Amino acid sequence: MSRPGDAMYLCDACGRDLSALGWSQPCVCGARTRRRVDAQDAVYRRPDGPDRPGWDRLKDWSAKYLQLVWNVQQLRLMYAPGSEAAAADVRGIVVTSIEAVRTLGEWLLSGPEPAGITPGDVERALAADPLALCTAFGAAEPAASSRLLPVAFSDPPHFWIEHHRPNAKPVRYDALDLLDRCLRSWQSFLKEHGVRLPTWQD
Repeated sequence: MSRPGDAMYLCDACGRDLSALGWSQPCVCGARTRRRVDAQDAVYRRPDGPDRPGWDRLKDWSAKYLQLVWNVQQLRLMYAPGSEAAAADVRGIVVTSIEAVRTLGEWLLSGPEPAGITPGDVERALAADPLALCTAFGAAEPAASSRLLPVAFSDPPHFWIEHHRPNAKPVRYDALDLLDRCLRSWQSFLKEHGVRLPTWQD
């Protein structure tokens, strides 16, 4: 049970108080999502000092996640046979999708929610493939780096994401396939941490 004046975390399905339950543990009803209920007389103030949370109210992680979902859907349409998309438009969607993959982790840590995700969780996720292939985009040598290359004679235009690791041959990944894998990787990450995936209807 929560202490008087503390925020409570209730089961999103049955309403039980789960404040004392670890974030990885489901409710007895089986649900994993929770909603925060603040005490009526609660007063909150960001702590002063260099260690205060670096929250940015303009960085709503759900908006960045939905941007990534939309971008991958648009890229799938542009890749489809019969698409009349110009190479510059396809490239633009690929670049913004890569940026969304890279920055979603930062946005997840830019506010008090989701509270169950820590900087260490995000760092480990971004260091592993396939997300690491996008975080390396534009990085300088000799560290691992990735760059964007057009697929020769492709109609409609397709792009490679070419990844370089020190002392290894470059590896090319189809942009749509890699970005789709990155989206699914973020979705799995969020579900594993008990975070409900946002939808356009939210």
